[in-house]
Amino acid sequence: MKYIKILSSNIKKEIKYQIYSGVFILMIITLLIFSGLNLYNQKKLIIQNYNLFVHTLNEIKKSGINVEKVLMEPLTVEENNGISKINNVLKLDYNNVALAVYDLKNPGRIITNTLKYLSFIFYSFFFSVYGIYIGIYDTKYKTIKIKAVQNNWMNILLSKQITMYILSFLIIFIVVFLSIIISFIFYNTFSLDIPINDFKLLIQPWDTNIILQFILSLFLSFIFTTFGFYLGILFRGIMYPMLILVLYNFIFPIFGKYDLRNLISILGHKVFDFYGNFVLFKPEMVSLNLSIILLFIYIFISTLFTYTIVKIQSKYID
Repeated sequence: MKYIKILSSNIKKEIKYQIYSGVFILMIITLLIFSGLNLYNQKKLIIQNYNLFVHTLNEIKKSGINVEKVLMEPLTVEENNGISKINNVLKLDYNNVALAVYDLKNPGRIITNTLKYLSFIFYSFFFSVYGIYIGIYDTKYKTIKIKAVQNNWMNILLSKQITMYILSFLIIFIVVFLSIIISFIFYNTFSLDIPINDFKLLIQPWDTNIILQFILSLFLSFIFTTFGFYLGILFRGIMYPMLILVLYNFIFPIFGKYDLRNLISILGHKVFDFYGNFVLFKPEMVSLNLSIILLFIYIFISTLFTYTIVKIQSKYID
């Protein structure tokens, strides 16, 4: 009971520090900027698709063809040697506008697209950097010995880790919520330029499990903050962890089907649909169950290794 009280007290202190230091707000602002850019690109996509639709519409009108009749006809797209053969270009253009509008209008699609875009492009870098910072700031600001005297160092590390997970959840939740508001603003600016209400999807896009998507997004943030945190703890500085992070994320190729990035891609394709501006790379296939098991094994091994090293190091801190 005493241990839980001490741990709870340390978690509260860590939460206060991260909020007062600005790192929590900085993470929200950074991810929200990228989310906003994605929504802005979605807005531009609507304009581009609409202009293309108008161009096709005018060409059909010039030919004297009944537009309403064309839009009522079925659409088929045939693939042959990498070449697409479309039997109804106008309807395809119409559907592209309707789908782009739906993605910016429907809250479910906004959540899905925001989580998908951020999780698989930005989380690996920004949440890892967040974890690195949490792992090194006591060393950086010379507070490590003071905390080690006041509490057991392993207790402090655990409280830091739990705090990261709590705030990661809040960061993602807040960013998604604000993204819905931004999307609503973008959507309502269209009423002046484009008759978006004229574009209705005859068939609604496939159902998506938003709860499962949020859980996966949260799980990925936990993975990246955890590995970043461990790198910061082990190296006690920012240079080597950042070097490893940059090399692994941007330089090194994927090291086979058991690579962390490949396993994450497998989970991504199981939970999200990828079309439009961002398409996640196709992974080398491993069974879903094995992918999940391997991810937990990687976390367990890295946790065991890090806490073992820290336990040895703590003898020189206390």
